[in-house]
Amino acid sequence: MKSIRLSPTIEKEIKLIAELEQISESDVIREAIVEYISTKKTQLSSYEIGKSFFEEDRLESQPANDVQSNLSETYKNHLKELIHAKITR
Repeated sequence: MKSIRLSPTIEKEIKLIAELEQISESDVIREAIVEYISTKKTQLSSYEIGKSFFEEDRLESQPANDVQSNLSETYKNHLKELIHAKITR
């Protein structure tokens, strides 16, 4: 549960909307927050929205040792050796 301070003007507007819509003031505030979040999400890139998930996955999938962490470099060096061996034949 969160609590916020609102200006008297905003409180009056919320009360008026709640009366016109025949819903509670809490529902008015809740709907406004949901709309705000939805709008912000459409403005963010896909990466920004999922960034926290990407970071978690990256940290969980870290290789356990240095041999695995150098796989691409090792593979690249192996290819260079194969190409060099083929050229020098």
